[in-house]
Amino acid sequence: MTTARALHSAVQLNDGRVLLIGGADQNGTVLSSCELYNPATNSFSATASMGTSRILHGACLLADGRVMVAGGTSTLTPDVTAAITGTLQSAEIYNPTSGTWSSAANIGGRRLAPALSLLPNGQVMVSGGVEVSFFFGIPIGAISTTAVQRWNPGTGGWSNGPNMSQGRAGHQYNQVALNDGRILMSGGVDVPSLLGAVNAAPISGAEVYNPVSNSWLTVNMPTARALHSATVLPDGRVIACGGAQGSLTTPVSIADVDVFNPASNTWSSAPALTGPRASHAANLMPDGTLI
Repeated sequence: MTTARALHSAVQLNDGRVLLIGGADQNGTVLSSCELYNPATNSFSATASMGTSRILHGACLLADGRVMVAGGTSTLTPDVTAAITGTLQSAEIYNPTSGTWSSAANIGGRRLAPALSLLPNGQVMVSGGVEVSFFFGIPIGAISTTAVQRWNPGTGGWSNGPNMSQGRAGHQYNQVALNDGRILMSGGVDVPSLLGAVNAAPISGAEVYNPVSNSWLTVNMPTARALHSATVLPDGRVIACGGAQGSLTTPVSIADVDVFNPASNTWSSAPALTGPRASHAANLMPDGTLI
């Protein structure tokens, strides 16, 4: 790549290119820089930087082919307190035609590791994340929130949506769009409080958002996990593989596999992976094999 980066987001554009957004370099410095991978030339090239450095942000492709990012933090070092203090409420939109970023309306709070989801009607939903509250610039609260807002591309504004049943953060990485148009959010991390941030732990909570009824249905998993993979199988079921348990300071990778059936809104256990893993990638091959 043109820049060393970790914990960045990657969004595939409509023309097949992939936009890599932000993250942190090898020194822990949060980046505003972005780059494009072109599969036709098998090469990376720099593109315009965001207006704000960010990591642990939400990102999604919009219906018109642009890309939105929201939330995250502008600071990682030297400690967790600094990362929480740098939590963002801003949002930006990338235009692949012009290769430029522009500001969008702020989301409804400073959110670390929220999820952005494109809805079938073209609106965007921001859900959860660690919501940080401040008093004269000093963070006084941090908790995994249940809050939800929806962005209307026609007005460019956000409006409140129905809250989730359980606060969660870090679920951006394993949300899936079901074949019936609903969105499944599984697991994630529960940060109980600012002082208890180091004891943040994965949850077994899962829920499905129905964009037609604008409502959530609780469908908890058998296994608590975060940083797992969630993949829609050819028959419409979703397979959740691996992930992490434990706490933020003492994470433990797991090999457990669970399968969600959207027809019955239930989970069942499946054979475990050959070894525990977390923060991995999973892809469905053309013949139906999951790697």
